[in-house]
Amino acid sequence: MKVLYVLAPSDRFNYGDMLFPYIILYYFKGIFDRIVFCSTTKSDLSCYGGIPTESYKILFRANPYNQNFLIVAGGDSLCINWQTILSFVDPFSQYLYILDSKLNTTLFSKIYNRLKFHATTRFPYSVGKYEFPNFRGVFYNALGGTIVENNLNLLNDKEVYNILKSIDYLSVRDKAIHNILLSKNIKNFLSPDSAILMSEVFSEAFLLSRISHLSSSILNEKFIFFQINEEHGKAREDFFSRVLARVADKTHLRICLCPIGIAPGHSDQTPLSKMSSLLGDKSVFIKHPSIWDIMYLIKHSAMYIGTSLHGTITAMSFNVKFIAHGPVKLENYVETWCNHTSNRFIEDYSNLEENILDVLNKDDLCNSSYQKQKVKLSFDSIKKIMAQ
Repeated sequence: MKVLYVLAPSDRFNYGDMLFPYIILYYFKGIFDRIVFCSTTKSDLSCYGGIPTESYKILFRANPYNQNFLIVAGGDSLCINWQTILSFVDPFSQYLYILDSKLNTTLFSKIYNRLKFHATTRFPYSVGKYEFPNFRGVFYNALGGTIVENNLNLLNDKEVYNILKSIDYLSVRDKAIHNILLSKNIKNFLSPDSAILMSEVFSEAFLLSRISHLSSSILNEKFIFFQINEEHGKAREDFFSRVLARVADKTHLRICLCPIGIAPGHSDQTPLSKMSSLLGDKSVFIKHPSIWDIMYLIKHSAMYIGTSLHGTITAMSFNVKFIAHGPVKLENYVETWCNHTSNRFIEDYSNLEENILDVLNKDDLCNSSYQKQKVKLSFDSIKKIMAQ
């Protein structure tokens, strides 16, 4: 039996992480007898549109008589540690992570994580082929590398170097991490985030049949989709609300405030809730969206503005105008794949209103067809290796 294990951080409500399993399923289902979705924990976020996951432990129980393959499906996952990942999904692990940080140790987290989650690999989503004995192939699909970019000494660690050299195929999603790995003689391929294919995977009818009533109600109006995470929105709610209020008045567009990441570490709902009160009837707040609500609303918006990488990628996929801001990983991605159009990444908020109005009035969109072609070529490369 030929079995594909898909490993992704999709056991928490973070829009992009919940999309990866669907994309992999769509493009790989025809060549496997069975596909198993797994994450650090067993989860079921199907009420939000997610695919249920098995826990990490299942990877150590793979039947040695099967042809087992593993794809790390995406995300900012390269060399991210167990303590960080589990602090997003397990409250007690989060407390131990904070305790360890104060004591300048990792001891308490390591003991707890090994006992509860079988966290015996060096990293949860950067696994060496030798760390799982019953797998014929291990593949990394368009990973982000913020951790590595911020700590280049990681690649001087012999164990980390051996992990990355051991796998069958490694692709990363932006030039910054691509060049860093090449400088350390680690072969890798530059591939766009696979979520760019969503416009080919999810039809209009499919999405329309799954969106909530609150989301569908705003579709009678023209609107701007606005999202911001807690890190970049906290204490700036007044500023963003004033800018968006003026934009709404000038353009006659309503502001759709919609969280994309609700899990700890994102918490979009916190600043957006406050902004909803400040904007009043110029806005609508989507409190509990599914991934289908998010995708459909961005697809039908006049513009996307946000700090979410996968919100921006959704706009790219459906050819929607966008302004991105905030995280370095988002800046790296826009610069790699979409830096020659009116769509833009902005660092300076002083001209935010002017930037929004300027992009709204231009039509040179970020063409996603090249990105989609590159992802499919990357998938083809993985399939060829699997067939050997």
